[in-house]
Amino acid sequence: MAKTSIKAHFDGKQIVLDEAAHLEPGEKVIVRRISAESGNTYSVKETNPAYDSAKSSPPVTKEIIKAEIDMIPDEGLPELLDLIKRMAAQERGRQADSLLLSLQQIEIEGPKDFSTNLDAYLNGEKELP
Repeated sequence: MAKTSIKAHFDGKQIVLDEAAHLEPGEKVIVRRISAESGNTYSVKETNPAYDSAKSSPPVTKEIIKAEIDMIPDEGLPELLDLIKRMAAQERGRQADSLLLSLQQIEIEGPKDFSTNLDAYLNGEKELP
């Protein structure tokens, strides 16, 4: 479905279209606020199938996320990039925590002096019991 931009304004209670639109009753639209510097204009777009599927089904896909990103004005992209970088760093931290937890659960059987005399055990100077 093609995207259509329609000028509108907020009257204090609801968004009012400034021009005729061919919308069916109950048809879903996405409203995006443009920055105040551009005159508090609003953009009303036709239904975005990727957005609709996100509302009706639990799985989130990269396609749905990309559709949402496309709705963000260019001025908002640096803030979005910072958010993505913070989320990626948190995920890396969780993965590191998970790795450390996994390593803590490893049990190695060996003599008490194994770590101190590792070289001796590896080159055969000492034998494992």
